Amino acid sequence: MDLVMNWQMYVAIGLALIIAEAFLSTFFLFPIGIAFMLTALAAPFVALEIELIIFTVFAILGFYVSVKFIKPKFAGKKNLTGMDSLIGRTFPVFEEINELQGTGVVKVYADQWNALPTVSGDVIPKNEKVKIEKVEGNKVFVSRV
Repeated sequence: MDLVMNWQMYVAIGLALIIAEAFLSTFFLFPIGIAFMLTALAAPFVALEIELIIFTVFAILGFYVSVKFIKPKFAGKKNLTGMDSLIGRTFPVFEEINELQGTGVVKVYADQWNALPTVSGDVIPKNEKVKIEKVEGNKVFVSRV
């Protein structure tokens, strides 16, 4: 009876940690939960000391795999918001961009932004498409598409 209770506790703890990880998304509880589940496979056949060694090895291996391979895949790009989301997008020139004359407006969605060319001295005519390279204050720096 003691051996049956032992592996069942490992399974219960492992499942609880894996389910808890679904709500936390820290990649901390998942490797421990997997280590408990894998230890449950060996628990009926080995002594408690060996179970602890098996659990430790699987937990360390799980953390290594989690940090090295799994977590970077989910970290990926962050969703950009606000002005940062404009960088890399293309918009039409609303008023000719001429750095020497101090003119230049780009139509960004429903707004109009003052624009400067990223290449000094570049003149970009009205209605040409430009790509936003940088945002500083209320000005965008643009380049030709």
